[in-house]
Amino acid sequence: MKKPKAKKLKKECIKLAKEIIRSKGRCDKCDKTDRQFHGSHILSTGAYPALAAELDNILCLCASCHTLAPDSWHKEIVKNYEWLNDKFPGRLGRLKLLAQVQQKVDWDKKWKELNDHQNKN
Repeated sequence: MKKPKAKKLKKECIKLAKEIIRSKGRCDKCDKTDRQFHGSHILSTGAYPALAAELDNILCLCASCHTLAPDSWHKEIVKNYEWLNDKFPGRLGRLKLLAQVQQKVDWDKKWKELNDHQNKN
């Protein structure tokens, strides 16, 4: 994939990271495979911009589990963080630690890392 211009690099890294996560083809929450999938951040990009393209910070969710169902990711935050801790033990804690040490992102390096990951899978 052609590397975008520096101005768009962060946005394109986030887009690519979500594409990689969606390519799993299975909702992390309900395990359904016959759905349209979204890449949803665990820790928000507004509060944690350095984690915006971090693969571990993105879940593959179907539209229902992401935003449509009454207990969707964005409607039941506390309940869904409990689910996250049960399904992926330690992941939230690791992300919060990473957020403390990773304040800036080398977007050129991140672009290469994501492309390498995509090409391996």
